[in-house]
Amino acid sequence: MHRILRILFVVLAASLLAYIALFENYMRLLEGFDFQSKLVWLLAAGAVFLLVAAWRFPVRWNFLIFLLFLCVLCVEVVLQALCWMGVVPGITAKLRAPYGRVYWSAEGRGNSIRNRYGWYYPKFDESAPFRIAYIGDSQTEAVEVPPDRNQAADLNTLLRKTRPDMAVLGMGTHGTCPAFHLDVLDYAWRHFQPREAIVEVSLGANLTEMLPELNHIPPSGYIYYSLDSSNRLALNPLSAPVRERRIRGMEICHRSLLVNASAIFDSHCMIFRTLDSLRDAFQQRRRQMLLTAKSDGLGQTEGGELGRIGFNPVPFAVPRPAQGQLALNILEAELRRCKEICDAHGMTLRIVTVPVFPRPFYETQHGTNWTLHIGNYDYLAPEQDLMDFARANAIPIAPIGHTFKAQGLSVDEIRSLYLSDGVGHLTVKGHERVSQIVFSDFYAKPASP
Repeated sequence: MHRILRILFVVLAASLLAYIALFENYMRLLEGFDFQSKLVWLLAAGAVFLLVAAWRFPVRWNFLIFLLFLCVLCVEVVLQALCWMGVVPGITAKLRAPYGRVYWSAEGRGNSIRNRYGWYYPKFDESAPFRIAYIGDSQTEAVEVPPDRNQAADLNTLLRKTRPDMAVLGMGTHGTCPAFHLDVLDYAWRHFQPREAIVEVSLGANLTEMLPELNHIPPSGYIYYSLDSSNRLALNPLSAPVRERRIRGMEICHRSLLVNASAIFDSHCMIFRTLDSLRDAFQQRRRQMLLTAKSDGLGQTEGGELGRIGFNPVPFAVPRPAQGQLALNILEAELRRCKEICDAHGMTLRIVTVPVFPRPFYETQHGTNWTLHIGNYDYLAPEQDLMDFARANAIPIAPIGHTFKAQGLSVDEIRSLYLSDGVGHLTVKGHERVSQIVFSDFYAKPASP
């Protein structure tokens, strides 16, 4: 028994040391410098402890240590089984890595594996002559639904019925906005040379994310741009490290699976994901409290509701405050920069805007004769501004909110397109509806700005 436990402890210690080496190399490539982590020292101490235990501890102690490891393994196996069954609430697994695990139960149900390049999307068809990069935030990534049921995948299905030479490559990333999409466009061109790029704008989240004062995330933790005296984009210097890390995060997924091994393991280890979920839930709750406090300070119940679901109502206020107008101006400047990048690479840029429907909309509107101008807020006004911007810059646009209105969708039909009783991310049905509009506006008829 002692000999078996000694061999087992040596194997475990060697595994920890191998993980440390892979983790250190991965973080060095991701961070761009020699990364020092408390986790590394903890794991190294664990490896030393196991080696000492293997040669110095009595059999009884080693057996108790073995039982502890066995209990941890059993917890992990149970968590894995329950997650694959989709019955564990509260745990989120969204770490970006090649073939990384995705589990999301907070809203909808995402339960799958990322593709080879770390995107929550089926395998990219890199052999298709006409490739389309579909870029966006969490509405595009859509961890709430299966990876083959989001709007990019649905658009791919619609296109290939008549154009088998076309392929849509879904590149959605949660927690991002057009400030991030600028670099995704360059990334997409470097690796896939798409002929077209569709950039999706989630009006509620993305307008909030234009300014740190609205977003309540400091520049050291997010990518922010400002406008210089010539109305051109200028990167916030404090955001530069975040931007570089994001770029390296996309590029590292194209390295070997061995280089990404530690990240792949982390994404699949549900004990790690549980601990990270608790931390993320606390941080998200704190941010929502800040947004709610800001919204309630405006004295509008609908503004408070918008804050509670993670959006700042300032850009939707009527009349629009200077801060809200600045957010819109920066968003338009970022989209203008997207067009410049696409023009430089010979790609066609298209824009899709996804509106937000807050709870007061469902409480005050009925049938098909609805409006998004509720109280002192107009939730559809920024989409109209972006339509005018796109027309002035010769950019084709699919305004989802205005199309919903033109199609005569009722309030109940709109509610069925969004999760969380109409105020969250898109449902499977919502993704289908958006993809049909995108297909109709861009590909079923001659495109016009």
